[in-house]
Amino acid sequence: MSNGSMRVVENFIDGHSVATNSDEVMAVINPSTGEPIADVGASTKGDVDAAVRAASRAFREWSGLTPSERSRRLHLLADLFERELSRFADLEVLDTGKPCSSAHDVEFPAIADALRHFAGAARMSTGQTGADFALGHSFYLQIGRAHV
Repeated sequence: MSNGSMRVVENFIDGHSVATNSDEVMAVINPSTGEPIADVGASTKGDVDAAVRAASRAFREWSGLTPSERSRRLHLLADLFERELSRFADLEVLDTGKPCSSAHDVEFPAIADALRHFAGAARMSTGQTGADFALGHSFYLQIGRAHV
């Protein structure tokens, strides 16, 4: 059970932070210290259904955007992510117990780079490999759909 000062992490649905439809919470434990760092609300079927409906609406809107607008929005997301990169990496270290250098110097800069990669790819109408942002991994991007 949550103590009164513990932060409860809510769902993010349709652009808003919303409480779950359940009183149940799950503790998030820092594996390095064994100390609780937050509580996460246990989502219900209704919460998941609301998230799926919101995602369907967002997909319809996203699908109607021009490639240049998709690219612009993904670059904006990358800007916002990079601005808060250190904070996100700190939270990842608390949540997983991984070394700071792994999150700060490798994983989270790679996420920012991947966002930039996909922002550029949003302007393309054909696929390409995307191994330039993750050594030892190969990705294939298929942008758009073939219309027959």
